[in-house]
Amino acid sequence: MITQIELKEMVTYDPLTGHFTWLVDRGTNKLKGKRCGNIECDGYVSCCFNRKRYKAHRLAYLYMTGDWPKLEIDHINRNRQDNRWENLREATRSENASNRAYCKKFKLV
Repeated sequence: MITQIELKEMVTYDPLTGHFTWLVDRGTNKLKGKRCGNIECDGYVSCCFNRKRYKAHRLAYLYMTGDWPKLEIDHINRNRQDNRWENLREATRSENASNRAYCKKFKLV
């Protein structure tokens, strides 16, 4: 698992935008100054370090606090791609689930 020190050697995180940017060249698609991360099929942004994929919201927590989150990380505004620091909070599973959009099922007549 990546440490905060290793993370900060490879990328910078802007808490106002929620974006990670490469500090060093790490291959053809990972160029210095280029934004780090891809949008996955589940809607979350992920970044790959040393052949391991990490969710960007969890990396933001590590970057800002120095520790991996012990709980889940909740996107307060429910936008999975909005990794601004003010939009992230550590939450229990039930707290995170209570912040989900309510889904109504309609019966077709």
